[in-house]
Amino acid sequence: MSRLTAVFVGIALAFCVSQSAPAAASPHRAAVSINYGAFTIDEETAPVGGVVNVEYERFFSDAIAFRVGAGGGYFIADENSYTAHGVVGFSYTIDNLKYVPYGTVGLGGLLISDERIDPGLDLYVEGGGGLDIMVDKKLAVGVTFKLEVQMSRVAFFTAGARVVYRFGD
Repeated sequence: MSRLTAVFVGIALAFCVSQSAPAAASPHRAAVSINYGAFTIDEETAPVGGVVNVEYERFFSDAIAFRVGAGGGYFIADENSYTAHGVVGFSYTIDNLKYVPYGTVGLGGLLISDERIDPGLDLYVEGGGGLDIMVDKKLAVGVTFKLEVQMSRVAFFTAGARVVYRFGD
């Protein structure tokens, strides 16, 4: 079973075991995540490394939020690579119980310092999701994954753990 398949199975199981402890109905959410990251260039696997992301979400309904995020990564290989990215998009919270599954979509820019591509900022489309587990009404921990596909020839994948703080009641 591939890692991506395992993530999807985990989210599906979370739907089945959701409990009824209500999450906060806060209009703001801030998150920090530490992730495993990998990218491919022209279908050739590039180095793997670590990525740190920060995100802010502003809910305008119970389930839908506007979101902005940014992050950076460091990848180890013969030639070390660096990434920086930013995204604007939306998130959809599937349920606001003790277990909070969500999905994300967005458009952004990705800068990769790698000898195989010309330096510069490229546009990308992002899709992802995850599962947050409410610790109390304001704090959650969870897992997240994202796939960012550049309009040109690069795919960038991250998966990791995140901490979420809800505020603005």
